[in-house]
Amino acid sequence: MGSVYAEKVFGIERPRVALLSIGEEKGKGNKLTHAAYDLLEATSLNFVGNIESRHLFSNAADVIVADGFAGTSRSRPRRGWPSTSASWSRKTCTGIRRQWLS
Repeated sequence: MGSVYAEKVFGIERPRVALLSIGEEKGKGNKLTHAAYDLLEATSLNFVGNIESRHLFSNAADVIVADGFAGTSRSRPRRGWPSTSASWSRKTCTGIRRQWLS
């Protein structure tokens, strides 16, 4: 479903599909990850193998498949990043402005 979405909505021809795991090697992960790997490998999708969370934003894949726990634990911090970043920027700019004015 993610592969079709990437094709139709984003216009990516043959999107690269990766499986979120604790390592890039085929044998890494739990039983669920191993089963998912085998199923994805047997499809006609452009499956590129496992991907570690440190590579999520590195353009290593167009579609990332994850179980509910791993997907949620990796995406939740990203939701709060814009507001945290804006808050830090405001505090930093305010501090710089105060120092400059004094």
